[in-house]
Amino acid sequence: MQKIKVQDLGIIKYADALDIQTSKFNELIDNKINERSNSDAHFLYLCEHQPVITLGKAANQQNVLLSEDFLKEKGIDVVAINRGGDVTFHGPGQITGYPILDLDFFTSDLKVYMRMLEEVMIMTITHYGIEGYRIEDATGVWVNSKIDNQPKKIAAFGVKTSRWITMHGFALNVDVDLNYFNYINPCGFTDKGVTSIKNEIGNEVDIDEVKRVLLDNFAKVFEAELSYQNNQDLSNVDKRNQLQENPFAFKITKDSKVIIYRSNKQIKIIPEKLAVDFIKLVNQDADEVTIQLTLAKLTGNYKHGNEKLNA
Repeated sequence: MQKIKVQDLGIIKYADALDIQTSKFNELIDNKINERSNSDAHFLYLCEHQPVITLGKAANQQNVLLSEDFLKEKGIDVVAINRGGDVTFHGPGQITGYPILDLDFFTSDLKVYMRMLEEVMIMTITHYGIEGYRIEDATGVWVNSKIDNQPKKIAAFGVKTSRWITMHGFALNVDVDLNYFNYINPCGFTDKGVTSIKNEIGNEVDIDEVKRVLLDNFAKVFEAELSYQNNQDLSNVDKRNQLQENPFAFKITKDSKVIIYRSNKQIKIIPEKLAVDFIKLVNQDADEVTIQLTLAKLTGNYKHGNEKLNA
């Protein structure tokens, strides 16, 4: 059974996530070139992106239906990238996953790898009573929408490989604002729409719960053991949590709690939803006082040595 490290990057700009996955991708390629084993090097990054439209290598610019200036005014980045596929949108409420795997340990058939990713998504939406399926020559996971009984894409895929190392990956619509997709022809299709788990079940859905279901299914399909990393483990890309001038660090647990550390000592556990501002400040390498004040506001009080900071 292969081992895959998993890291949830939270809500992150596309360019920042691209830097992180590219660094890990290059690391695995370098291992292979230098005949070092990748058996313990596999990684899966999960995140939600700030609004962005990405164009793959095969993208037709005409599938972006509005000008780049207009999109920027709406707060939407436009980025050309080196994955396969056409145009797609990423944003909050969509789980984006970047498996950085050495396929020599999983399958030597890229088509099989794509089917495995699709199967993870099909199993995940089945958990919510949604029947997903594949369409020949139309990569993705599709559903017959309960809204109009028409085929709609609920999960999209686009990958790059080199020396059988993978990057880029999948995007599953959970409760993303589907209006964004009106700005593009998703994946180049003009006759098919998109949908989400929330849209199909008609209820609010906890995206963290969906992540847990997805990861369980990823482990089953890839016959792998998953281990969960905290945000101090961004390899060569992001060591900001470890700088001496910022003694704070954190770990996100499987049950969506954030364990907060100061100088490697645990000081607090709070729900992940309350910790968004704290996580953002730590990852931005904010100064210690700013982070202390933020913690005080989040929790009502914060103890530092013999001092007590009240919000």
